[in-house]
Amino acid sequence: DDTGQVKLKILNEVAKIKIDAATNHDQYSNGILKRAIALESNQRLKQALELAASMLPTRSEDFDRSGFITFQNGVLDVENEVLIPHSPDLKLTKALSYDFDPDATFDEWTKFQSLVCSGDAELERGKKIISGSCIAGSPDRLIELKLGPKGTGKSTESEAIAGALEDFAGFINADVLLANSSPMRLAQELVAHKGRLLVIASETPKGAKWHTDLKRVSGGDSIRGRLMHLSLIHI
Repeated sequence: DDTGQVKLKILNEVAKIKIDAATNHDQYSNGILKRAIALESNQRLKQALELAASMLPTRSEDFDRSGFITFQNGVLDVENEVLIPHSPDLKLTKALSYDFDPDATFDEWTKFQSLVCSGDAELERGKKIISGSCIAGSPDRLIELKLGPKGTGKSTESEAIAGALEDFAGFINADVLLANSSPMRLAQELVAHKGRLLVIASETPKGAKWHTDLKRVSGGDSIRGRLMHLSLIHI
Protein backbone atom coordinates (compact mmCIF):
# COMPACT_ATOMS: atom_id res chain seq x y z
CA ASP A 1 0.00 0.00 0.00
CA ASP A 2 2.47 2.65 -1.21
CA THR A 3 -0.27 5.32 -1.42
CA GLY A 4 -1.45 4.83 2.17
CA GLN A 5 -5.08 4.47 1.05
CA VAL A 6 -5.66 1.20 2.94
CA LYS A 7 -4.27 2.69 6.15
CA LEU A 8 -6.52 5.73 5.70
CA LYS A 9 -9.58 3.50 5.23
CA ILE A 10 -8.74 1.62 8.43
CA LEU A 11 -8.43 4.87 10.37
CA ASN A 12 -11.74 6.13 8.94
CA GLU A 13 -13.52 2.94 10.03
CA VAL A 14 -11.95 3.19 13.49
CA ALA A 15 -13.20 6.79 13.75
CA LYS A 16 -16.75 5.63 12.92
CA ILE A 17 -16.56 2.91 15.59
CA LYS A 18 -15.38 5.48 18.16
CA ILE A 19 -18.28 7.81 17.36
CA ASP A 20 -20.82 4.98 17.60
CA ALA A 21 -19.35 3.76 20.89
CA ALA A 22 -19.28 7.26 22.35
CA THR A 23 -22.95 7.97 21.47
CA ASN A 24 -24.29 4.60 22.60
CA HIS A 25 -24.39 4.16 26.37
CA ASP A 26 -24.97 0.45 26.68
CA GLN A 27 -22.85 -2.06 28.64
CA TYR A 28 -20.58 -2.80 25.66
CA SER A 29 -19.81 0.75 24.48
CA ASN A 30 -16.92 1.45 26.87
CA GLY A 31 -15.05 -1.74 25.91
CA ILE A 32 -15.59 -1.11 22.18
CA LEU A 33 -14.29 2.45 22.55
CA LYS A 34 -11.11 1.24 24.28
CA ARG A 35 -10.47 -1.35 21.56
CA ALA A 36 -11.00 1.25 18.84
CA ILE A 37 -8.51 3.63 20.44
CA ALA A 38 -5.97 0.80 20.71
CA LEU A 39 -6.36 0.13 16.97
CA GLU A 40 -4.92 3.58 16.23
CA SER A 41 -1.46 2.63 17.53
CA ASN A 42 1.28 2.07 14.95
CA GLN A 43 1.72 -1.55 16.02
CA ARG A 44 -1.97 -2.41 15.66
CA LEU A 45 -2.17 -0.59 12.31
CA LYS A 46 0.83 -2.56 11.06
CA GLN A 47 -0.83 -5.82 12.13
CA ALA A 48 -4.08 -4.82 10.40
CA LEU A 49 -2.24 -3.98 7.15
CA GLU A 50 -0.36 -7.29 7.22
CA LEU A 51 -3.63 -9.16 7.75
CA ALA A 52 -5.26 -7.28 4.87
CA ALA A 53 -2.27 -8.03 2.60
CA SER A 54 -2.54 -11.74 3.34
CA MET A 55 -6.15 -11.70 2.12
CA LEU A 56 -5.33 -10.17 -1.29
CA PRO A 57 -6.10 -12.51 -4.20
CA THR A 58 -3.06 -11.29 -6.16
CA ARG A 59 0.69 -11.37 -5.63
CA SER A 60 3.22 -8.64 -6.36
CA GLU A 61 4.62 -10.66 -9.28
CA ASP A 62 1.17 -10.62 -10.92
CA PHE A 63 1.59 -6.89 -11.63
CA ASP A 64 3.52 -5.36 -14.55
CA ARG A 65 4.22 -8.62 -16.35
CA SER A 66 6.56 -8.39 -19.32
CA GLY A 67 5.09 -8.43 -22.82
CA PHE A 68 2.61 -5.55 -22.39
CA ILE A 69 3.13 -1.81 -22.88
CA THR A 70 0.32 0.59 -22.00
CA PHE A 71 -0.31 3.50 -24.38
CA GLN A 72 -3.08 6.09 -24.25
CA ASN A 73 -5.02 4.36 -27.04
CA GLY A 74 -4.60 0.80 -25.76
CA VAL A 75 -2.20 -1.86 -24.54
CA LEU A 76 0.39 -3.29 -26.92
CA ASP A 77 0.54 -7.08 -26.71
CA VAL A 78 4.16 -7.41 -27.83
CA GLU A 79 4.16 -11.15 -28.52
CA ASN A 80 1.07 -11.05 -30.74
CA GLU A 81 1.85 -7.59 -32.14
CA VAL A 82 -1.67 -6.33 -31.56
CA LEU A 83 -3.16 -3.39 -29.67
CA ILE A 84 -5.77 -4.51 -27.12
CA PRO A 85 -8.17 -2.45 -24.95
CA HIS A 86 -7.14 -1.25 -21.50
CA SER A 87 -8.19 -3.65 -18.76
CA PRO A 88 -7.66 -3.75 -14.98
CA ASP A 89 -7.33 -7.53 -15.34
CA LEU A 90 -3.88 -6.99 -16.90
CA LYS A 91 -2.68 -5.39 -13.62
CA LEU A 92 -0.42 -2.87 -15.34
CA THR A 93 0.61 0.12 -13.22
CA LYS A 94 2.67 2.09 -15.78
CA ALA A 95 1.53 3.89 -18.92
CA LEU A 96 3.07 6.05 -21.63
CA SER A 97 1.61 9.52 -22.17
CA TYR A 98 1.13 9.12 -25.93
CA ASP A 99 -0.69 6.91 -28.45
CA PHE A 100 0.77 3.86 -30.16
CA ASP A 101 1.42 4.48 -33.87
CA PRO A 102 2.90 1.50 -35.77
CA ASP A 103 3.72 3.73 -38.76
CA ALA A 104 5.57 6.44 -36.82
CA THR A 105 9.06 7.44 -38.00
CA PHE A 106 11.68 9.86 -36.69
CA ASP A 107 14.26 10.99 -39.24
CA GLU A 108 16.43 12.73 -36.64
CA TRP A 109 16.96 9.43 -34.79
CA THR A 110 17.93 7.66 -38.02
CA LYS A 111 20.48 10.38 -38.81
CA PHE A 112 21.87 10.23 -35.26
CA GLN A 113 22.41 6.46 -35.47
CA SER A 114 24.19 6.79 -38.80
CA LEU A 115 26.43 9.49 -37.32
CA VAL A 116 27.46 7.67 -34.13
CA CYS A 117 28.03 4.41 -36.00
CA SER A 118 30.21 6.16 -38.63
CA GLY A 119 28.39 4.35 -41.39
CA ASP A 120 29.03 0.87 -39.93
CA ALA A 121 25.84 -0.93 -41.03
CA GLU A 122 26.51 -4.04 -38.89
CA LEU A 123 27.02 -1.96 -35.74
CA GLU A 124 23.89 0.04 -36.48
CA ARG A 125 21.90 -3.16 -36.98
CA GLY A 126 23.15 -4.59 -33.65
CA LYS A 127 22.21 -1.39 -31.83
CA LYS A 128 18.73 -1.52 -33.37
CA ILE A 129 18.23 -5.05 -32.06
CA ILE A 130 19.23 -4.08 -28.52
CA SER A 131 17.18 -0.86 -28.52
CA GLY A 132 14.23 -2.74 -30.01
CA SER A 133 14.48 -5.36 -27.25
CA CYS A 134 14.08 -2.60 -24.67
CA ILE A 135 11.20 -0.86 -26.39
CA ALA A 136 9.38 -4.06 -27.30
CA GLY A 137 9.67 -5.54 -23.81
CA SER A 138 11.73 -8.58 -24.77
CA PRO A 139 11.50 -11.46 -22.25
CA ASP A 140 15.31 -11.69 -22.43
CA ARG A 141 17.24 -9.69 -19.85
CA LEU A 142 20.10 -8.07 -21.74
CA ILE A 143 23.06 -6.06 -20.46
CA GLU A 144 24.51 -3.59 -22.95
CA LEU A 145 27.96 -2.15 -22.20
CA LYS A 146 28.67 1.07 -24.06
CA LEU A 147 32.40 1.63 -24.52
CA GLY A 148 34.02 4.64 -26.13
CA PRO A 149 35.55 8.06 -25.56
CA LYS A 150 33.59 11.03 -24.34
CA GLY A 151 31.42 12.93 -26.80
CA THR A 152 30.44 9.90 -28.90
CA GLY A 153 26.73 9.97 -28.02
CA LYS A 154 26.58 7.15 -25.45
CA SER A 155 24.68 9.11 -22.79
CA THR A 156 22.65 11.04 -25.37
CA GLU A 157 21.37 7.80 -26.89
CA SER A 158 20.50 6.19 -23.54
CA GLU A 159 18.72 9.28 -22.25
CA ALA A 160 16.75 9.64 -25.49
CA ILE A 161 15.44 6.07 -25.26
CA ALA A 162 14.69 6.54 -21.54
CA GLY A 163 12.79 9.73 -22.36
CA ALA A 164 10.63 7.89 -24.89
CA LEU A 165 9.96 5.05 -22.43
CA GLU A 166 9.03 7.49 -19.59
CA ASP A 167 8.00 5.45 -16.49
CA PHE A 168 9.10 2.24 -18.22
CA ALA A 169 12.72 3.39 -17.85
CA GLY A 170 14.75 3.95 -14.70
CA PHE A 171 18.22 4.81 -13.48
CA ILE A 172 20.46 2.90 -11.08
CA ASN A 173 23.72 3.83 -9.35
CA ALA A 174 26.61 1.90 -10.91
CA ASP A 175 28.07 1.24 -7.43
CA VAL A 176 25.31 -1.32 -6.88
CA LEU A 177 26.55 -3.37 -9.84
CA LEU A 178 30.18 -3.55 -8.74
CA ALA A 179 32.00 -6.29 -6.85
CA ASN A 180 32.05 -4.47 -3.49
CA SER A 181 28.23 -4.23 -3.35
CA SER A 182 26.33 -6.75 -1.23
CA PRO A 183 24.05 -9.30 -3.00
CA MET A 184 21.13 -8.08 -0.87
CA ARG A 185 21.59 -4.48 -2.00
CA LEU A 186 21.84 -5.54 -5.65
CA ALA A 187 18.64 -7.59 -5.43
CA GLN A 188 16.84 -4.78 -3.61
CA GLU A 189 17.78 -2.26 -6.30
CA LEU A 190 16.72 -4.61 -9.09
CA VAL A 191 13.28 -5.43 -7.71
CA ALA A 192 12.68 -1.70 -7.28
CA HIS A 193 12.72 -1.53 -11.10
CA LYS A 194 10.22 -4.36 -11.62
CA GLY A 195 8.08 -3.68 -14.69
CA ARG A 196 10.61 -1.40 -16.36
CA LEU A 197 11.90 -2.11 -19.85
CA LEU A 198 15.19 -0.25 -19.49
CA VAL A 199 17.42 0.52 -16.51
CA ILE A 200 20.44 2.76 -17.10
CA ALA A 201 23.51 2.74 -14.86
CA SER A 202 25.90 5.63 -14.46
CA GLU A 203 29.48 5.39 -15.72
CA THR A 204 31.71 3.03 -13.75
CA PRO A 205 35.16 3.96 -12.43
CA LYS A 206 38.17 2.84 -14.45
CA GLY A 207 39.37 -0.62 -13.44
CA ALA A 208 36.22 -1.49 -11.47
CA LYS A 209 35.07 -5.12 -11.32
CA TRP A 210 31.49 -6.25 -11.89
CA HIS A 211 29.41 -8.02 -9.26
CA THR A 212 29.41 -11.80 -9.77
CA ASP A 213 25.59 -11.88 -9.47
CA LEU A 214 25.25 -9.82 -12.66
CA LYS A 215 25.12 -13.06 -14.65
CA ARG A 216 21.76 -13.73 -12.98
CA VAL A 217 20.47 -10.40 -14.27
CA SER A 218 21.10 -11.32 -17.90
CA GLY A 219 20.02 -14.95 -17.51
CA GLY A 220 16.65 -16.50 -16.84
CA ASP A 221 17.13 -16.94 -13.11
CA SER A 222 14.51 -15.59 -10.74
CA ILE A 223 15.65 -12.57 -8.73
CA ARG A 224 14.22 -12.13 -5.25
CA GLY A 225 14.43 -9.02 -3.13
CA ARG A 226 12.53 -7.04 -0.53
CA LEU A 227 11.73 -3.35 -0.58
CA MET A 228 11.53 -1.42 2.68
CA HIS A 229 8.59 -2.67 4.79
CA LEU A 230 7.22 -4.77 1.91
CA SER A 231 6.92 -8.50 1.19
CA LEU A 232 9.43 -10.52 -0.80
CA ILE A 233 9.21 -9.75 -4.54
CA HIS A 234 10.20 -12.04 -7.43
CA ILE A 235 11.18 -10.84 -10.89
